Amino acid sequence: KELVPETLFDFIILGAPNLEDKGFFKNIFELKPSHAFLYNFPDGTFNTWKYYSLYSEEKWYPFNESQSKEYIRDIRELILEGIRLRLRSDVPVGSALSGGIDSSAVVCSISRLIAQEKGIDTHTQGQQKVFTASFPNTPIDETPWAIKAAQHAKAQSFLTTPQPDEFLQDIEDIAYTQDTPYGSPSVYAQYRVMKLAHENNVKVLLDGQGADELFTGYTMYYPVLFYQFLNHFDMKGFSREWNHLNNAPLYKNQLRTDLIKQIRRKFIPYSVIRKYRTTPKGPQQFIKKEFWESQKHRFDLIRDRDFSSMNTMLLEFFTRQKLGNLLKYEDRNSMRFSVEARAPFSDYLKLIEYVFRIPPVYKIHNGWSKYLLREAMKDIIPDEIRLRTDKKGFFIPDSLWLARLKEPLKAYLNREIDSFIDVPRLLEQWDSRIQNANYDDIRIIWNIISFAVWKKVFRL
Repeated sequence: KELVPETLFDFIILGAPNLEDKGFFKNIFELKPSHAFLYNFPDGTFNTWKYYSLYSEEKWYPFNESQSKEYIRDIRELILEGIRLRLRSDVPVGSALSGGIDSSAVVCSISRLIAQEKGIDTHTQGQQKVFTASFPNTPIDETPWAIKAAQHAKAQSFLTTPQPDEFLQDIEDIAYTQDTPYGSPSVYAQYRVMKLAHENNVKVLLDGQGADELFTGYTMYYPVLFYQFLNHFDMKGFSREWNHLNNAPLYKNQLRTDLIKQIRRKFIPYSVIRKYRTTPKGPQQFIKKEFWESQKHRFDLIRDRDFSSMNTMLLEFFTRQKLGNLLKYEDRNSMRFSVEARAPFSDYLKLIEYVFRIPPVYKIHNGWSKYLLREAMKDIIPDEIRLRTDKKGFFIPDSLWLARLKEPLKAYLNREIDSFIDVPRLLEQWDSRIQNANYDDIRIIWNIISFAVWKKVFRL
């Protein structure tokens, strides 16, 4: 077994594992999305081909109210149909519930379908079971929202409350389960939800995975949309969205800064940007100099992620990096506990193809992210949840956990990783870095820990 250095650099520094479908293990390759392969045993030939392409609408159309209502009506029907199909089962079915819009849409739609009694399997009749990761007394705790959604759906709610010491006990099992290093200990929240479902004899679990990539659930979509308004001289649309940013999950100052960056990328020579990007900053400086110098050219691979179209951005996130990694985590976590995960927003092709034919101005509207989903779920999920502007999901309080576990985690920072990480320097600054870490610092530190644990587990 050998490690692929390029993939490790992409994971730790770029935050984008599997940029080239190489994987972490040398000579083990992942089949690209929408590809098939044929291996001919007699002569040993191996061929791959792409069998499907998802169409994305790239023409610019201004917002039209009557057209919007048609989109919302159709999406509502498609969501209910997709969920109804995924309730077919001869074993108990439940749902993962974070308390956000996406998982609440699934749980409350199931409740609506059960009430209508249309083609719902007997194993789902009655009170559905929902499973939530709870982090009481932390800023990221979603429990009150999850309970509100469960009560609205008349569902039976089950909570798991992961603790830092439990994570430490399970940390090597998670690494083995995931096969590769994972980007955040938030993977553990989902791991525990799957374990809880297994303990309650639920064999199939639905969730809202994919809605952020399908319906615009991230703040990074906003500057791209506003750039499109400017690029197409749609000042009416620009003004409307700017004046309704109180409904958005970001502030005007943040959007202004991100939009300036978006515009600047179109005019500043890439050689200048590349030089800035390839200078190690913060915890990046813990990467061994030789490793950094041999791999820093890989910053070029993420140049194409500077999108000029929001639908193009959605397509990339949905079919490649973003959702692909999330589904990988989910698949391994669910299979670890013999649970079949079903994600209607990720795999109901009729819904997906329909939404990707819709122009971007309908996906963020009047400042609302996931506008079409919010409107489609009127009177299905409680308005307090439907109109939330904050976003959390299955996360853990990673900065608090890192501070709590900083001493025992040091055991994984040893000579086994010193070909890639400057371990003495990292340990020297360990306490101060963790104490003063910002979001990017925490991400890189967790990535290093995840890599170190994985390397030990797989004996690389």
